[in-house]
Amino acid sequence: MSYLRQLTYISTISLTLIFNGCLPVGYLFDKWLAPLGDVKKDEIKETQGLQNHEIALLNLAPDYTGFICNFIPYLCNRETQNNSHQNGLRLVVELQTTPSIPKITDRELAAVKQVIEKRIQRLDISQATVQIQGKNQILIILPKVRDPSQVTRILGKSGKLEFKEQKSGTKNQLYTLLATRYQLTEKQQKLRKNSNPDQNAIAKNAQALQQNNLAISQVFKITKPPLTGKNITDAFSQSTQDKYRWEIAIRFDEEGSRTFAKVTKNLAGTGRAIGIFIDDKLVSSPVIGVEFAKSGITGGSAVISGSFTAEDAQDIALKLQSGAFPLPLKIIESTSIKQSK
Repeated sequence: MSYLRQLTYISTISLTLIFNGCLPVGYLFDKWLAPLGDVKKDEIKETQGLQNHEIALLNLAPDYTGFICNFIPYLCNRETQNNSHQNGLRLVVELQTTPSIPKITDRELAAVKQVIEKRIQRLDISQATVQIQGKNQILIILPKVRDPSQVTRILGKSGKLEFKEQKSGTKNQLYTLLATRYQLTEKQQKLRKNSNPDQNAIAKNAQALQQNNLAISQVFKITKPPLTGKNITDAFSQSTQDKYRWEIAIRFDEEGSRTFAKVTKNLAGTGRAIGIFIDDKLVSSPVIGVEFAKSGITGGSAVISGSFTAEDAQDIALKLQSGAFPLPLKIIESTSIKQSK
């Protein structure tokens, strides 16, 4: 049973919450604590064996301490009760062939099934059933789901991560393409928000965005050796220093660390960027400073920054943790399962 394990005052304006299984840490902070404004998330620690979660709340206004001390136990109890009434979800996903993999075999089915199981496990969904169905489908049954939309988000995208080098002589070209993408993205958002959206205009603009993303990818080239999500040993979302934006911190394996150092050394001081692509879309393109020209960026870790919401960053980190799908997936069936009272 979920419950608040311990609540300890650090000082009159700081406290630490330690709880066991009450809520996902990101959910607790993002939905209930962050909106208070004065609350700052200092760090999140997870003890693997006990799975305790600790949030240190610093610079906390004294008026909020009583509120949180009384509200968090209530919230835990309320969410625990809500969990008992959660509906389930039944999904059928279909593997899609690609030019490089024109035929789906048992190998691809098994690989996709394994990634799905990892992603569901990281969502803390228990008693899930994942079964191969036919020659190109996988059946997923989830007895209780807090956020069905999150499940479809993390299954709807591959989670493929690639680092690429910007080609020489493309600085102005990249600048222009990124400016165009920004304009197209803004236009797409306005079209969707229209009270009577023009579906033809939305489709046309989406096609322009797709062409723009393709043009951006052609400004970059694959690193040697390739640096991809296969070289990632860990990934997690975190807020930036100003606490208003989100990013994804990653750690490379030994080979990835060497490649990342080599690539950043080659790019340092040239004005060319290292492109970070997720699902074939450029999400970040930092320029490496001349100070790294001697040895590159060492240490085996990096941060992916961009215009990420907390939800975006958490979804991407989860995908990177579980690995990419070897083939695209299409959700062909999604049915809510009502729990019996």
